[in-house]
Amino acid sequence: AEVIIVAGANISETFPTLTHYIWQARDNGAKLIVIDPRNIPLARTADLHLPVRPGRDSTLFGAMLKILVDNDWLDHDFIKNHTSGFEEAITAVKDYTLEWAEEKTGIATEKIMEAATLWGKAKTSFLLHARGIEHHTKGVDNVVSCINLVLATGRIGKPYCGYGTITGQGN
Repeated sequence: AEVIIVAGANISETFPTLTHYIWQARDNGAKLIVIDPRNIPLARTADLHLPVRPGRDSTLFGAMLKILVDNDWLDHDFIKNHTSGFEEAITAVKDYTLEWAEEKTGIATEKIMEAATLWGKAKTSFLLHARGIEHHTKGVDNVVSCINLVLATGRIGKPYCGYGTITGQGN
């Protein structure tokens, strides 16, 4: 994968064997984006750390989706053939400005744009998340927002692409 996003997952402490594979991907040129309010060990080695305010994950992912839409970094064939309700997703984020997202998430507009650009321009990518974004009152919204990024860019079912939830404790 050219870009890997890890959201709400302190895998260095809870799944260290996976950390090795992520570092191996970085050794092969992958860019790593870590989304977590804490400066976890993986964030210290990331190309981009987005310390989102707790409870604002879906706002961040929605703002990234809006950037993908605005720049047409979408896989239109994949969306047409393998998704439903994508127009509703676009409508839901149509008013998500970078300035609004910065105010809500605490992340600078430049960093949000950088994350969306890395994801949007990549040919291959993988998104991983865990309980850190799932166990919220908005956990479903957070997960759906992640899935929307993957589906918008057609990055599932293709080599070096995908989406995964990290469940349980790997160590």
